[in-house]
Amino acid sequence: MAGINISENLKKVNRKIQSAIKRSEDKNKKVALVAVSKKQPSKKIQNAIDSGQLDFAENYIQEALEKIEFFDNQNIKWHFIGRLQSNKLKKIVGNFDLIHSLDNYSQAEAISKIAMEKSLRQKLLVQINIANELTKSGITADEAVPFIKKIATLPGLQICGLMGFPPLDISEQAKKIFFTEVKKLSLLVSRDLDLGEHPMSFLSMGTSHDYELAIESGSNMVRIGTEIFGPRE
Repeated sequence: MAGINISENLKKVNRKIQSAIKRSEDKNKKVALVAVSKKQPSKKIQNAIDSGQLDFAENYIQEALEKIEFFDNQNIKWHFIGRLQSNKLKKIVGNFDLIHSLDNYSQAEAISKIAMEKSLRQKLLVQINIANELTKSGITADEAVPFIKKIATLPGLQICGLMGFPPLDISEQAKKIFFTEVKKLSLLVSRDLDLGEHPMSFLSMGTSHDYELAIESGSNMVRIGTEIFGPRE
């Protein structure tokens, strides 16, 4: 914990976000900052809450549920950004405000069923694999419209947008192309699908390594961990 000033870190990140918005095409947009709190101790998370941060993301369900219980009644929105596992869905649905990583119709059906059993509407993002990486989850660009059109018919789901992250170890220019392509896909999906009273509103792209470029390229939700909390403990 020594040497980590989370309040100052949040201020720096938010300043960078505002600067990136000014360099983007939509200079009036708001960008949601999601603090990635996986493997971070409760004291650091509380410091972030005390500094006004209320959106937090977790990868591991058991760790996340312990934190959700510990920080109950603090108006926190919890995001699940890990890979979905069918045997963990009952613990995920309803405990997280937003699921970032849906890419599978059978899991969408399962989430729908659980949501209906719990009498709730589960918000989610569809994970996109624009680069068609074999080792990464996500649906391809060609699959996006038919996939979302299909899951949009399932009860208990609220499709809030897309999520994507670029391949590792690529150039800044290649990342910019990636982010721009996901943004174009988001516009295409929004144009081609009528999602009723809940249109897609989020484009989740950008982490500690590239969130400024992601915002410049169209992102309005970024997931920042190390730059806020420092190294994981």
